[in-house]
Amino acid sequence: MYEDFFIHEIPYYLNSERVNSDFIGGCLRLWPKAAKEFFEKVKTDNLIISYKDLEDFEIKEKFVFPVNKNEYYLIQRFNNPLRTNWLAGKDRLLNYIQHTGVDLAPNSNAEDLNVYNIYDGKVVKIVRNGENDYGMGNVVIVKLIYSDENI
Repeated sequence: MYEDFFIHEIPYYLNSERVNSDFIGGCLRLWPKAAKEFFEKVKTDNLIISYKDLEDFEIKEKFVFPVNKNEYYLIQRFNNPLRTNWLAGKDRLLNYIQHTGVDLAPNSNAEDLNVYNIYDGKVVKIVRNGENDYGMGNVVIVKLIYSDENI
């Protein structure tokens, strides 16, 4: 599968001030020293895998992790653009089936492959990866009941 993303130094404004990390555009941003070292070593067609070990990952008290964090790691999959159509015009919405996202992947020795919901709920729909997934990939839609309100 072709995966397209950009790796670059942290951008800056015209006044030379670096942008903050409150937003991302789907790219991997490197500090200047790391960017220099990276681009001195990398060659065209090198495979780049970006992941984060969840062992020391701190979460807020009421947060419910969707998987067993001791058996998973974050793997960033950049599937944008994965073209399904080549349409002319400004609106390229229909040209893509997936967008930039973060996936959780199990360790090779993981035993607990369950996915956990934040609240109790009922599965109402499963959307498979494909042209009708609205760019979200595989999705499970769950009806939640939170404080007597259907979500």
